[in-house]
Amino acid sequence: MSLKALPLLVFNMAGEMCYILDQRLRAQKVKREKARRVMNEIVSTIFGALFLEKLFEPQELPSRDTVRLLFEKLAHSSIMRLSSSSQDKLYDLMAMMFKYQLQNAISPRHLLVITLNHLDGIRHIIYGSHSTVNQIDHAYNILRATYFGMNMSQLYYIRQTLLNFFIETRVRVCLLLQEKLQCEDGHFTVPLKVELPSDMSKPGTIRFYTSGGKISSQRQFKAVGVYIEKTAEDILDFPAQAIDRGTDLGRNIYDERQAGVRAGTNLFSFKRMSRRECMAKEELTLLNHLIATEGETDSRERVHLSIFEEEENDQPTLSGNDEKQTEGTCEVTELSINPHVRIDASKPSAETLRLLRSLDISKEEKDEEAESAPKSHSQLILEMLDKSL
Repeated sequence: MSLKALPLLVFNMAGEMCYILDQRLRAQKVKREKARRVMNEIVSTIFGALFLEKLFEPQELPSRDTVRLLFEKLAHSSIMRLSSSSQDKLYDLMAMMFKYQLQNAISPRHLLVITLNHLDGIRHIIYGSHSTVNQIDHAYNILRATYFGMNMSQLYYIRQTLLNFFIETRVRVCLLLQEKLQCEDGHFTVPLKVELPSDMSKPGTIRFYTSGGKISSQRQFKAVGVYIEKTAEDILDFPAQAIDRGTDLGRNIYDERQAGVRAGTNLFSFKRMSRRECMAKEELTLLNHLIATEGETDSRERVHLSIFEEEENDQPTLSGNDEKQTEGTCEVTELSINPHVRIDASKPSAETLRLLRSLDISKEEKDEEAESAPKSHSQLILEMLDKSL
């Protein structure tokens, strides 16, 4: 197990979380100032200096429940609030999309390209905050210093560690099912058309070497599948403007401005997704509503966000058992993990607790609101974890 897999897990899943939240804020025409505040506060928390310092310390991956709790706290670091069921759905979609990207990485080094695509995407949705952009630049510098000098074997173990983390996470994603990229049991299919890394030749040749390392003979065989040789190197630079790094994996599939840029890889374009009832009812059933900070926050400051495209005009309020499926849509997404998160606070991991406590999102105005606001279930869990030290 690699001790340096956690930063890549957090960066990539955080990127997927930001994509989803930003798309819903734009789709329902939330006021720019409120949308800016939500996204900037969340991104600023993810790339905070203290959090990054603790995140990049060598450590084993925490449990899935702990990672879920971590992202719950990240999502609640702004004026946005999610119900427990909405947070579960959001996390499951984040996890499955990153798992799909991991499995389709053509080489261990390709994982770095996927991560940089997520950083590019987060940078693209930031609303004019120079300080937050500087935080992302700082995260890129740490990422480059930590991973760019690794050999293929080290990156391979990181990728395997991440794949093992998601081994029991199987959520049926309607879009992937329709495109034959996923089976009914939640496993991904293996494509017959494979893109090869730039330094790898097509399968079909067996070479025999002498003891001196020279080729003595060759034998040909017919390889199953279609293999495409990649001629261009993956781009690992971090320029001011987002560029095509050689793959769409890790890019914002919910943004029509970025989706389908490369020919032949228009699978996840926003327009195609928005026309699918299953996407509107299943993959984007992530939040019931977004509620502003409790306590002294005026009702005019609240952000109400409905997830279903056809329900935006009706502006319903969904909660708990009131949420129902509309006829004609795909079946409700099946989860292979229990939606109720159970955390044994009596036996916390020291590294996990230190990581959670390093998320210093407190500001003077937030502290004042927190004193008068009723505590959420997640806040009570975090306090319980802190007291167990």
